[in-house]
Amino acid sequence: MERHEIPPPGEDPCDPPNQIDPIAGHLERIKTNLVWIDQYRLNIEYYLNADQTKVEKELMYLKHATDVAIKHLRRLTALLLADYKISADKIIPSNLYLPPTTNK
Repeated sequence: MERHEIPPPGEDPCDPPNQIDPIAGHLERIKTNLVWIDQYRLNIEYYLNADQTKVEKELMYLKHATDVAIKHLRRLTALLLADYKISADKIIPSNLYLPPTTNK
């Protein structure tokens, strides 16, 4: 994909604020929404046989978080395919870092 086929970083409505690296910003949004998706799933399991109204509300939240994650994944993919990279001159969101996993 050519760079001119997509809006440059900072010009797409879903891009993070200009001081934040766009690649890292989109990764952080995807990570955050995946955490929310898992929380909504757990809430749905908890309420499944008890409160249908809460289940429906959680499903609405789940759909929204999924839509947001997909939007950021599409933009991240476009930036990567256009050969944009993480810039050391921009802020990397601190909650992007994941603790190492232990294989036990």
